Amino acid sequence: MISLDDKWLQYLKECWNNEFHHSYIDNQTRNSWSCFSLKNAYENYFWNGKDVYITKDLLDSYSYDMQQSLKFEDDIRTYDISMKILRWGGVAGNVRGGIPRPTVAWLNRQLEGKSLTKNLIAGLNALRVGNFDEFDGHKLPMDSAATKIFSLVDTNNYIIIYDGRVGAALGLLARSFLKNNNIDYVPEQFSFMWGKSRSPNLNRDPSINNYYFHQLWYGNDRNQRHAKMVIETSKLISLLSSQTGTTSRQWEAALFMVGYDLGKKE
Repeated sequence: MISLDDKWLQYLKECWNNEFHHSYIDNQTRNSWSCFSLKNAYENYFWNGKDVYITKDLLDSYSYDMQQSLKFEDDIRTYDISMKILRWGGVAGNVRGGIPRPTVAWLNRQLEGKSLTKNLIAGLNALRVGNFDEFDGHKLPMDSAATKIFSLVDTNNYIIIYDGRVGAALGLLARSFLKNNNIDYVPEQFSFMWGKSRSPNLNRDPSINNYYFHQLWYGNDRNQRHAKMVIETSKLISLLSSQTGTTSRQWEAALFMVGYDLGKKE
């Protein structure tokens, strides 16, 4: 008998190559976006005025620069590259009241304490071995900003960027899979966490009826729960990539685009 996990992998592979339809109106440009498969969603990637190919070159350059700065334990250069990554991701600014974002504040503390490169490497190693307990928000952070830095620190491209949009897309896919298999609740292995958009016009909550998915950014253990999502999803995407002849970054890009807006609640 085929296990539920194996069915889930097969379903995602089918969505990559075959029919998976999704569409929405971009809230800023008012242009329509659509895809007929996850592969097509990847091909239609667009962020900050750049397509998937230009973005890949940019991220590759950030990753290479980060490797060099870590190699020579250059905290100042590492800080500068980290901030470039956050500016690219649109998560370098302050939150309400002019308070720096938690990851920016963490970067500032590490730079002042001359421990930035050391702790970035420690964080990457923790993610690679599946240790999310280290991410308490003080020793190590994990949010929509930190996930971008840790992903680009990883030379193996194994750790993915898990933000609210990626989580929303995975929740949407999980809900569809569970419904197709007559499972009317969300088992633990399908409990992908999503993040709210700053725009009230966009829905990123895949929850409907008995299918409930938690938000990423709530609770005292939010950094650890977010790190757990990074760990579990990186493992899933790595497995899918190896079975489909793709890369984790391609899956990440596809999910990022799908998760922009899940549409109105049914």
